[in-house]
Amino acid sequence: MVTRTGSAIVFDWDGTLIDSAPLTSAIWREQLDRYGAHVTNADVEALFGMGWPQAYRWLAERHELPPQEMVAADLRRGRNSQRHRLALFTDTVECLAELRCHGVSLGLATNSDAKRLQADLDAMGLPFDWFGAVACPDARLRAKPAPDLYLDVADQLECVPARSIAIEDTGIGARAAADAGYRVLHLVRGRPDTGPLPSKYPTISGLRARDILARLDQTRLRLQNGGMS
Repeated sequence: MVTRTGSAIVFDWDGTLIDSAPLTSAIWREQLDRYGAHVTNADVEALFGMGWPQAYRWLAERHELPPQEMVAADLRRGRNSQRHRLALFTDTVECLAELRCHGVSLGLATNSDAKRLQADLDAMGLPFDWFGAVACPDARLRAKPAPDLYLDVADQLECVPARSIAIEDTGIGARAAADAGYRVLHLVRGRPDTGPLPSKYPTISGLRARDILARLDQTRLRLQNGGMS
C-alpha cells in the first residue's frame, strides 16, 4: 500500500494557478515604454518566472532604467490598478478543493512578494489557509531559481521533497524545485516556456487532481521499491 505521509504537492502561483501572464506582459510593456525602454515580446517572455531583483538586473543590463525602487513602485501601482483583470485558471479551484478532500498537504512557492500574493488571493476569493505553507522571497529566502522557497515549504509542511511534487510553468521554477529535491511536473498552458526545460520533467496540460495524485503515488511507490528513476 502506498501512503502519502510525508508527501506534499507544491504549486507555483503566477501562470500556474492564476492567469497573470497577459496582464503582467501589458504592465511591463507599458511601464518600460514610459522609461524609453522599448522591449520586445522576447524580452517580456524572458522575465516570466524571475524574481524581482533578477528581472531588474536583466533589464538594466539592456536598457537605461530609473532606480530599482522606482521601477518596482510603478509596476506595483500598475498591477494594483488593474488587478480586476486577473482570473484564476478554470481548473484551479476544483483541483485544489479535490486535493484537500484527499487530505494531501498543499504548499505555495512563488516569486511574488507576500503583499502582492495576499492581494491576489483576496481578489480571487481563494482562502489563504487552503495552503498549509506559503513561501515568498524575503531577506531570508532567495527567489527562484534558488531552491530556498521550496526548501522552506518542505520545512513548514514537514514533508520530504523526494516524496513530493512541484507544479511549475517555467524553467526557472522547475529548476528551483528540482534543486530542492522535488519531483517536477511541467505545466504547459499554451504559452512558450521561458527557458529550456529538460525532457526528464513530465508535462501536463492542465490541473486535474486525479492525475496529480496518480503521479504522487507513482513517486512514492518508486521510492518504496528503492528506485529513483
